[in-house]
Amino acid sequence: MKAQLQAENVFLREEVDRGAKHADIVGWSAPMARVLEQAELLADYLPWVQVVRVPVPPPAVPRCRDPSDVAFLHVAATGKARALVSGDRDLLALAGTTGFCPIVDLDSFCRRFLED
Repeated sequence: MKAQLQAENVFLREEVDRGAKHADIVGWSAPMARVLEQAELLADYLPWVQVVRVPVPPPAVPRCRDPSDVAFLHVAATGKARALVSGDRDLLALAGTTGFCPIVDLDSFCRRFLED
């Protein structure tokens, strides 16, 4: 799966380069610029992705007040995440839950995991 993601990353980078080099053929518009920007962001993101399959039944996770957020908790637990980074208030309300990975906002993640 990792090799497939790396191949897709290379493909996306090539697509972005092709689009940038052939703007006169493809046309240049605000929507096209947004699509190319999104493809470039995705190409930067994919190398950091780990695909996990949540088992049935899913792992036990902290109770969340928003049922639609439980899937994120299941993925984090299955993938043994070092942290769950979110701006969602319902997930952030679980910060400090014992026995689960840290649930932090982006600023906290940067301070905790990225600063030397």
